Amino acid sequence: MIDPTSPPSDSSAEAVPPTDEGTRASRARARQDDRHERWRERLVSGGKDALHEYADEHPMADLPQLRQLLRQARRHPGSGKSKQALGELLRIIREISDVEASVRRASTSSG
Repeated sequence: MIDPTSPPSDSSAEAVPPTDEGTRASRARARQDDRHERWRERLVSGGKDALHEYADEHPMADLPQLRQLLRQARRHPGSGKSKQALGELLRIIREISDVEASVRRASTSSG
């Protein structure tokens, strides 16, 4: 049995593969997903100030669409429509982030 308080032996250290590109990309995506979820929670609980702050950071955002989803999510917390609106809100936040990242990559590669 392995003692969890003892330092790893050389053989166990070798058993762990080095970090590769896929793992780094996966971790980066997980951090990005965390940021998206925090934005969603902030938008739902933060009111107009949070929405305006999001719009300042993400000018490509469709504010009327976000407002509509936020109203649906807040109207009946825990209901099916609220859960659907929260899911759609997260999808849109991810989409905006992905589009903005693509635009940044395109602008840095073109000149």
